[in-house]
Amino acid sequence: MCITFDDIAKDPKHKLLIDIIQLKYGSPIPEEIKKLVLENSTRSVERVNQTARWVDLLRGTTKLILAEDKIPSVYPLFWIYLHGTLTEMISDFEEYEKAVGIPELFAPIYESLLNIVSLFNEDEIRFIKFMRHNHVHLHLDYYWSKTKTKNGEIVKIKVPSESDARDNADKIINNFGGEQSAVAQNFADRIKEELEILYTQVNKAVSTV
Repeated sequence: MCITFDDIAKDPKHKLLIDIIQLKYGSPIPEEIKKLVLENSTRSVERVNQTARWVDLLRGTTKLILAEDKIPSVYPLFWIYLHGTLTEMISDFEEYEKAVGIPELFAPIYESLLNIVSLFNEDEIRFIKFMRHNHVHLHLDYYWSKTKTKNGEIVKIKVPSESDARDNADKIINNFGGEQSAVAQNFADRIKEELEILYTQVNKAVSTV
């Protein structure tokens, strides 16, 4: 059976969310907002499970980073999972918050994500991005100028979005004796406690949806 927005609105467990939406957007609720709520509701199980898997992978790599026996191949995965958690995962919540607010079930997850972000300053967040891109992309074009040519002539030059990304990364690595692994271990140590809280909250949501 196809679920409609009206089905969601009639469900008592969604009453608070619907009340908040009506308070913000008025009644009747605009069709585009209904569509957003319907899409997020119907895909909530899949998204919660994906989030749980990602958090579990970050948790696993964090433990390996902090383990006595170091495994070099774990470090790239740590940067990838940490970056995804601090950017893609949190941006999903931010977009939903702006539109209709964070559902009560997911509020503790969002709070925990914000707590993890707060453990890093702006340069460190940029460093995490740099390390992730360094292990995912062949070329790190975002800190180099890019040119577009036509008939052998340069017709457009795109300036880099973060021209000092390499310098920023070098600065942070040098603060840890020039060892990338030492940076990863420091970052992993910072997030380990809040990551356990996030892991618990995500799995609560998994058991509920």
